[in-house]
Amino acid sequence: MRNNKNVRTGPHKGIMHVFRSIIFCGACGSVMFARKRHNRPMNYICSSYGKAGRTACTSHSIREKDLYEIVLEDIEKLLDDEKMSNKILQKLEKGKATEDYEVIRKKLLKQMETKQKQQEILYQDKLENKISESLFLRMNQQLESRISAIKQEIDQLEARKTECHDLGDRIAKLKNQIANNGITNEVAKTMINRIVVFDKGDSYEEEKWKLNLTKKEKEYIVLYGAILIEYSF
Repeated sequence: MRNNKNVRTGPHKGIMHVFRSIIFCGACGSVMFARKRHNRPMNYICSSYGKAGRTACTSHSIREKDLYEIVLEDIEKLLDDEKMSNKILQKLEKGKATEDYEVIRKKLLKQMETKQKQQEILYQDKLENKISESLFLRMNQQLESRISAIKQEIDQLEARKTECHDLGDRIAKLKNQIANNGITNEVAKTMINRIVVFDKGDSYEEEKWKLNLTKKEKEYIVLYGAILIEYSF
C-alpha cells in the first residue's frame, strides 16, 4: 500500500540499530525499540508495552530483518529511477561536497595570490638592487615551485568536482556502498521520516499520522495491520 507520500506497507545498549528513533507504534504513537530474546531474532516492540505490558499497549512486534529487507528493496528500486535517485543523493550529500569544494578552492586561490604578490615584491627588490642575483634566483625558484604546486592542486580539485557531479558515477557508488555495507542508521534517518507499525485491529488516525490514506487503506489496516514507511523525498 502506497500513497503520494511514498508510504509502504509491508534498546540494545551500545548497538546502533538501523531503525532506531524512526519507528513508532501505530496504536499508541510511542517509539519502538529493539529487543532480542534468547534464541529469537531481533525485534522492534512498542516502548509502552515494554515498560508497562498489555495494560499500556500490545507489542506490535516486527522482526528487524523483515523490515530491513522491505526498506532495502524499496531503496534499490528507487535508485533505478533517475529522478528519485537524484533526490536521494541530494538528501544524503546535503551539499557537503559543493561546500567543501568552494572552501578549498578559495583557500588555494588566496594562497596563490599571496605567493604572486611576494614574487612581485621580490622582482621589485631585484630591480632596486636590494637583494643579490643569487638570492633572487633562489627565492624566485621557491615561489615558482609553490605557485605551480597550488595550480596543480586547483586543477585536481576541478577534476574531482567534475567526477563528483557525474550522476551515474555517484549513483553507482551509492549502490555499491549499500551493497557492501548495508543500510546504516544514518542512511535510514536521512531517507525515512518515520515507520509506523499497525497490528490487526488497530485504527488509523489521520489527525495523528497525517499520511493522507484512503478509506480503503484505513480499512485494510483494521483488517490486516500494516507497516507504513514514509520516505523523506
